Amino acid sequence: MTTPDEEKAALRALNEQVASAEDRFDVAFFDTHLAESFTMRRTNGKITDKDAFLGKLEDDRELVESGAPARPPRETGPVTVTLYGRLRATAECEVTTTEGRSHNLRLLIRSSPDGPWQFLAWANELVE
Repeated sequence: MTTPDEEKAALRALNEQVASAEDRFDVAFFDTHLAESFTMRRTNGKITDKDAFLGKLEDDRELVESGAPARPPRETGPVTVTLYGRLRATAECEVTTTEGRSHNLRLLIRSSPDGPWQFLAWANELVE
């Protein structure tokens, strides 16, 4: 059994991978780590589900592959993780993109204490 500090470290590492996975259009990463009922509030207020999120990644990858300029890499600030028991956690961080700096609040769940963590919900808001 892992300790709470080990769980937090693993969750921080997972959350730190999100920006580079988005920059790489890594559909497989997100298909694994987003819960089937995943919901996201984008910085523009639009609500997105898992299928729409994965579809946008694929569309963006196709644009870049067809010659469109790639956007600059996202930068993720420190990730703060809070555990709520063994099956729930939140992660907070700030991500900087060409749109500005946004606060990200992410809810993670798992079905058993030894199971993999998945993102259930993700809410973003521009702060700058």
